[in-house]
Amino acid sequence: MLTGSANRLRHGSMRNTQKAQVSLEFIIIFAIALSFLIMVLPAVLSAQRSAQAELHSFYLRKMADDIEYTSNTLCIMGEGNERAVSIVSDSDMNITSTALPGRSFTITDGSARIARGVKCSTNISAQLKKGSTEIILKNENEIIVLK
Repeated sequence: MLTGSANRLRHGSMRNTQKAQVSLEFIIIFAIALSFLIMVLPAVLSAQRSAQAELHSFYLRKMADDIEYTSNTLCIMGEGNERAVSIVSDSDMNITSTALPGRSFTITDGSARIARGVKCSTNISAQLKKGSTEIILKNENEIIVLK
């Protein structure tokens, strides 16, 4: 049988062993979680980049569709009519007529280019900054111009 002090020493060392085991288990679980995070993080970042590219493409197509629709409406309505087009852009862009005056326009930015055809001739040229902008299109002598 152990004496009181020997018994305390034995139980104390068991507690230290249990504490060390808990610490070791925590380190192992933390290492597994960190490894999982390291494996999953590239996929998450790739999905985010893909979503941002798709959103940018959506902004370009929406802008082109809005300008095309407004230009065609102005062609039908006749000379002297004008309409405002609200544009939301996530980057700086240029809008130009394909040939001055041509029956199409092109929207370009650093990474993409979209062209659209319209019913009337166009004489459009604008540099748009990132953000929300309003442009005014007008039918002057059956040519759509940027006012």
